[in-house]
Amino acid sequence: MTQEIKPVGRLDADAFLSLVREFDLRHRRLAFRLLGDRDRMDDVLQEAYGRAFRALPRFRPRGGSSSAASVRSSPLDGP
Repeated sequence: MTQEIKPVGRLDADAFLSLVREFDLRHRRLAFRLLGDRDRMDDVLQEAYGRAFRALPRFRPRGGSSSAASVRSSPLDGP
């Protein structure tokens, strides 16, 4: 089940961690395929998750919906 992050301008660490846990394996598989190295994969994902978390206060769902997008829209998530 995908958690929601509501755009209220505050950091909801629990909801964010839940999303990371839900999609982390998928992101790891893709990052490893692209990078071919586990250490680089870890570094890239740590940076991506950190940037995403820091951007939460600026997050606005598309279409004005009050429900939030998931990590599914992350650029690390393949087609």
